[in-house]
This record gives sequence, structure tokens and C-alpha cells, in this order.
Amino acid sequence: MHKREEKTFNDNLKKDYKKDTTTLRKLCSVEFACEPDARAAAEKWIKTHSRYRFRDFEIIPVTRKTEKLRGRPKIGDPVVISFSISATIEYDDKRGRFSWFGCELNRFSSVSPEPGYV
Repeated sequence: MHKREEKTFNDNLKKDYKKDTTTLRKLCSVEFACEPDARAAAEKWIKTHSRYRFRDFEIIPVTRKTEKLRGRPKIGDPVVISFSISATIEYDDKRGRFSWFGCELNRFSSVSPEPGYV
């Protein structure tokens, strides 16, 4: 790869990482009704953003008061439990940049993939 193309590629990776962390932050701010819904949303996100993997992934239960009264809830006050995602991402070398180079090399390679070719 030429130096300019590599610099452009790295700059695009940085921009994509910034956009993808923003979408992950928005996903983490959503509260889900149950734990399987939160897990399914996280799996859907990771399928659409295949060059990343979760470094720290956790589903956290969140309690909210049903009535909007000020102050700390009393022992008998009803609360609603919902679930939220807490996660950080990192590049997955198996799916990210290196696999892209591998595809390009295989597509433009002059070596024949036939087994009898010498």
C-alpha cells in the first residue's frame, strides 16, 4: 500500500471508530425490559459493526421509581427494574483491517489457486 493510501485508510478508521463509539453510547443509554432483549440488541450491534468486539460487556439492572416523587424511595414504594448495557469496544484483528488486506491480496493475486499449478 502506498503511504498516502495508508494514511487515508487510517484516518477513515479513526472516523469510523468515533462514529461507532457514538452509536454504542446511544445503545448503552437505552433501557430494556428484560435481559434477553438487552443481549439481543448488543448482538445485533456487533453484527452490524463487525470490525469490533466487546472488551468489557455487562448488562446492569436499573431500578426506577414508578411515581415521580422527590427524594429517596421508601421501603414499600413500587419500583420498576429495567436493564441497561455497559460496554467498551476494541478492534478485532481477525475481522478488521487485516482481513480486508487479505481479501484484496486474494482478489488481485497473480498466483493461481489451482492445486496443480507450479
